[in-house]
Amino acid sequence: MTLINRPNALPSVALVVYRYLSYATDAVTESDLARAVAPTAISPPTSSEASEEETAGTRAVDETVSLMRALGTILVDNESRLTLDRALPRASQTDEDVAVLRGHLRSQILSDRQNGGEKLDLWASDRDMRDFTRAVSWFLVQDVWAPPGRFSAEDPTRSAFHEQARQFPDVGTMGKAADGKKVALFNTGIRWNAFQRWAVFLGLATTDTTGGREEMLVPDPTVAIRDVVHSMARPATLSVRNFVKQLTNELPVLDGGRLQEVVTQRMAQGMNPVSRERLSPALSHALQRLSDEGTLSLEPRADSPDVMALANPIGHGKVVSRVVLA
Repeated sequence: MTLINRPNALPSVALVVYRYLSYATDAVTESDLARAVAPTAISPPTSSEASEEETAGTRAVDETVSLMRALGTILVDNESRLTLDRALPRASQTDEDVAVLRGHLRSQILSDRQNGGEKLDLWASDRDMRDFTRAVSWFLVQDVWAPPGRFSAEDPTRSAFHEQARQFPDVGTMGKAADGKKVALFNTGIRWNAFQRWAVFLGLATTDTTGGREEMLVPDPTVAIRDVVHSMARPATLSVRNFVKQLTNELPVLDGGRLQEVVTQRMAQGMNPVSRERLSPALSHALQRLSDEGTLSLEPRADSPDVMALANPIGHGKVVSRVVLA
C-alpha cells in the first residue's frame, strides 16, 4: 500500500468513515460501509453502463478503507467486520474530529514501521508510506516564500517537477539512480495532486491563491506543529534545541528529524537550508505564526550559548534561545 500512488484515497472519505464506524451499532462489513458512505455505489459498477460518478465513489471508498486498514486505523476480524482502532476516541461530530483523525493518521504515516523499519530505507521502494514521506521531507526544506508549489513539467517556474531534478543530482532514467533506488518524487501530476491533498490534510502544508493567482502549495507545517504543542506539558520553558528535538520526535519530517535526514543526505550540496545554527524557512515561518497567535513565545537571550536563527526572506532573522509554552 502506498499513499501518493493511490489517487482515490481521500481524506474527506476517511473522515466520513471514521464518523460512521464511531456510531455504528451493528456489525459493519466493507460492502455495508460502501453503501453507507457512497450511496451511488450500492451496486458495485461492473458493467459498461456504470456511471463515472458510481465508479469514482466506489474507488474512493475502496482505496480509502484499504489505506486505513494498512495504517491500523481500521481493524478487520475473521468475519470481515470492520472496527476502529481503540486508540481513536469516538467521533464527536464536531470540527474536533478533523484534528483527532489528522493526528492519528499523521503519526501512523510518519512511523518507522511505515517507512522501512529500523533501517529507514526510504529509497528502496514506494512500499508503505515511503513515497509520501520522501516527498514531504523534501518539500519542507523548500523556500516557504517562493516554493516549488505546482507540478508543471512544461514550465520550470516554481515547478516541483523541475526542482526535484535540480536538487537530486543522481536522478536517472525513470527517476532512478545508478544504484537502482528511487530518486524522483513526482513523475506525474496525479502523484503531485495526491501529495498535495494529504500534505494539507495532515497539517504539513497549505495552499495559497493570493491575488487570484494559480493555486500554489506552500510548505507550512503550522497546523501539525500546533497539534504537537497542544499535546506538550504546559506551562513550560524549553531551550530552542530541546523544543525542536521534541517537535521532530513527533514530526520526523521537520528539521533534523530522522526521516528528513534520510532525504536531505541525498540532495545536492548546498540545497538543504537547515543547519545547527539556522532553522528551515518552513519551520521558521510556522513558529513565527504560532508566536503571533499566542500559542508560544520565542525569546532571545544574548547571553545564551544555545541559540538558533529563524530564516526570513532576506536571510537570517530573529535569533531565538528559548521557547515558552503558555
